[in-house]
Amino acid sequence: MVHGTLDPQMAAQAGTAARRPQEELLPAVFEAAPALIVVLDLDGHIVRLNACCEEAIGRRTADLLGQYFWEVLAPPSSAAAARSAFARMLGQDQPSATELPMPASNGEIRPVAWHSRVVSAGGGLVICLGVDLTEQKALEQNLRQSQKMEAVGRLAGGVAHDFNNILTTITGYTDLLLEGLPEEHPMRKDLLEIRKAGELGASLTRRLLAFSRKQVLKPQPLDLNGVIAGLRNLLRRLIGEDIDLTIQLEPNLGSVMADAGQIEQMLMNLAVNARDAMPDGGRLVIQTANASLRDPVRAQALGIPTGAYAVLTVADSGCGMDEATRLHLFEPFFTTKEPGRGTGLGLAMVYGIVKQSGGGIELHTAPNRGARFEIYLPRAGKAAASPGPEPSVGPAEGTETVLVVEDETDVRALVRRVLQRHGYQVIEASDGEEALARARAHEGPIHLLLADVVLPGIGGPELARRLMPERPEMKCIYMSGYIDMPRSLASDGLRLLHKPFSTAALTRMVRGLLDPSGKSKAAAGESGD
Repeated sequence: MVHGTLDPQMAAQAGTAARRPQEELLPAVFEAAPALIVVLDLDGHIVRLNACCEEAIGRRTADLLGQYFWEVLAPPSSAAAARSAFARMLGQDQPSATELPMPASNGEIRPVAWHSRVVSAGGGLVICLGVDLTEQKALEQNLRQSQKMEAVGRLAGGVAHDFNNILTTITGYTDLLLEGLPEEHPMRKDLLEIRKAGELGASLTRRLLAFSRKQVLKPQPLDLNGVIAGLRNLLRRLIGEDIDLTIQLEPNLGSVMADAGQIEQMLMNLAVNARDAMPDGGRLVIQTANASLRDPVRAQALGIPTGAYAVLTVADSGCGMDEATRLHLFEPFFTTKEPGRGTGLGLAMVYGIVKQSGGGIELHTAPNRGARFEIYLPRAGKAAASPGPEPSVGPAEGTETVLVVEDETDVRALVRRVLQRHGYQVIEASDGEEALARARAHEGPIHLLLADVVLPGIGGPELARRLMPERPEMKCIYMSGYIDMPRSLASDGLRLLHKPFSTAALTRMVRGLLDPSGKSKAAAGESGD
């Protein structure tokens, strides 16, 4: 052998050695690939399946060799579509893709995107690479559902806002009439019925606002276990003696940032729905647990960021729900109950409370297998505080000057009349610009600005920012049909009065904020009736 040259025999051996790893590599890749791989002949017969495909359909290649692709990898109802798709594969010079349903080993029908290409090897073969789209379809479904719920929520919030203005007028003038009638007057009963109807309407709008995530919440570090324990007896009475209630609380559960009243309402709504799903009795289990949500895909499915959560689980052994019902369950006015039982707002309100609290909710259910709601609430950064003593309520009358800014004529007239009846001097305006002009033209002090949050042009918060430097002695109360007070404004004597409010709630909050002693209940904020 001449130095620097390679003997032909040795060269041939080296080439064989180099090809051997490649020949071994391709079958290994074929078997180890996490995608579905099927090899077909030009007639559509199965030549080979990889391990992933065998596992997915629960059958071995040896049992399927020679069978048609559309008889094995498509359900009977889609066989014709699969056969047509195979014909299109043969007619393509370039790689093609088509989506077909595939029966899985567990009996489910899974959507699969098949990417195929015709190769000349072996007299002509069709290589099909399948991607299971089940998780992708589920994420797309969750996104569409979330977008739909957002749109419905905005609509519900707008309707509730307008309705609250109407209810404010109805209940307010009813209160004025009741104040002027003696106890024995025959009209009092009728007026009280009107007042009761107004309260029912307010309850309806609160549920709509909870769904739309625009109700007024008072979140604070909350002991979730304490709330559940405090409701134990009430829940037992609510569900009845034929349902076994089991409460399992994590002893080291972290506190959550939530509104205690709304959490109680949420639990009672879930308990009522569970009771109705178990007409012949059953079991209701309420559990709490700590959870660290680290998987971003899981967090995205719940619509919440990764992080530390407390998980509240409410599970029943009732009739369960099918997939169609589950997809609509949190929509307002959707109900499976017979006419006259329920408004269809209970679970919509639960959904809204959870979302506005920064949490996520997931439902696991199937027909005749009960329902399990898993509610993720973000952990609070500090321990839950114990409730303080109930502050006292001061007198409602006064003599101070109040600037009332409200674009709804009926509501503005009502507020003016109530305040004047209790001795206050009232300056009124229908929008922010008019309020600025009237305030600057008024030579005496203005003790209180009472303004709607949303106004034409300049809104209530912006109006306050402009006026307060000019009148540092002025306090401020916002009125709103659905918008919570901005956190940045929740100091310096600013308060929120939620519509619809009673005349008593209005005068208590005004007096409480103006009272120099600061001992009134209203000084802590009040949401009306």
